[in-house]
Amino acid sequence: MMKKLLVIICFWGISFQNSQAQTWLDLTFRGGWGPDFLVNGNIINDEDYNHQFSHSPFFGGRFGVNFGDIHAISADVMSGKFKQSFKSKNTNNTYEYEYKKLDLALLYKKLDLGRYVEIGPVYTIIKDTPYFNEQNWGVILGFGRSLVGSNAISLNLGIRFQYMLTDVLNDEGIEKDYPYAEGIYPTYKSYHPLSAKLLLELDWALGAFVYSKCYKRKVFKSF
Repeated sequence: MMKKLLVIICFWGISFQNSQAQTWLDLTFRGGWGPDFLVNGNIINDEDYNHQFSHSPFFGGRFGVNFGDIHAISADVMSGKFKQSFKSKNTNNTYEYEYKKLDLALLYKKLDLGRYVEIGPVYTIIKDTPYFNEQNWGVILGFGRSLVGSNAISLNLGIRFQYMLTDVLNDEGIEKDYPYAEGIYPTYKSYHPLSAKLLLELDWALGAFVYSKCYKRKVFKSF
């Protein structure tokens, strides 16, 4: 009986620890949609080709480690597409870049009064698609805010920009001048996908590591 009482008192004390010093974990499910834009110096300066409005969806999740109520580090996994169409004024031909991708990102996130900003590197995997590099590196910058929620669950709205730093075309794609196959430019310039996605996410606070006076160590307590 005394042992059970000690355990109850111990966990009662844990719940009243100072939350500002807590390290807590959260899990987020998100989905989004928005425009894609393929950055290439030759095409941008070519008056014959127009970027068509192109868009694609994505979905995924994140696992976050939060340090107090301001700073966090998160591991993101996202699955989606990239799509960009061009149209030639002279020939009326339409050319299209499209591929499926898996994004793995490690982001720093700062929160303030229900708003957040996040930034960090992203590793993009493009599989089973000719002419594109399988392994690519980029950067993510995002902003958002909480719409509604409680201490444990919140619904957030945000926007995320993603830019690929490496050239998306592989040697075969460069050799074939994909997608034109016309050799229209005397000098090759690299291709860098850029996306701006509107996202909706559901964030679930799993629990926190708090100090137990009973056991003289930190323990994990769910919210």
